[in-house]
Amino acid sequence: MEKLIKFSVSKIKLIVLIYILIQLTLVFTKNITYRSDSLYYYKLAQECISLNEFYPADKHLYEDYITAPLYINTLVLILHIYNSPVMIGLLNIIIVLAQLFFTYKITKKIFNEEASGLLVLLYVLCLNTMGMVLQNYTELLFTFLISISIYLFSLKKIIFNILSGAFIGAAIAVRPLGWALIVALIMVQIFYSIKKKIMPNIPTFI
Repeated sequence: MEKLIKFSVSKIKLIVLIYILIQLTLVFTKNITYRSDSLYYYKLAQECISLNEFYPADKHLYEDYITAPLYINTLVLILHIYNSPVMIGLLNIIIVLAQLFFTYKITKKIFNEEASGLLVLLYVLCLNTMGMVLQNYTELLFTFLISISIYLFSLKKIIFNILSGAFIGAAIAVRPLGWALIVALIMVQIFYSIKKKIMPNIPTFI
């Protein structure tokens, strides 16, 4: 098993390429139909396009709540290019690959090259992620924004911390759960402050 893992990690670029080709095949060959939340987001975007407004349009201001404004407006923008679920599928592929890249960078920073390669392999083999590109959920964009925020925070420079905060804000505009990351980063910062005073010899990874 160990040899198989090492071989797979050594061929990770080829595996990712095959992964992309499979995703593209799914997006262009499957008859994409939405249900539940996927359909709701799609309808909101279509309403905004027909009204030539961004979300929330005037008609949405009197609804009980505003749903994932950044995500809906992202849909509005890409559907202006070509109004088809295929565009959402292509956007999902881009988001998945970008998230994979930043997750790889975070893992490599904390552990090593082999561990980050193994993570990529496990990510590619996750069928749930493969199927998500055919859906229209907020999860992919949300987790991408969280991933890039964590990576920027790990660079430990003021400008990157500011950018990290901006991406957390963007994540909150997709799903309110983004507030949890702010709390987590504040706790990490408090830990750093304490560590410098009483535990200076413990290594810091993030």
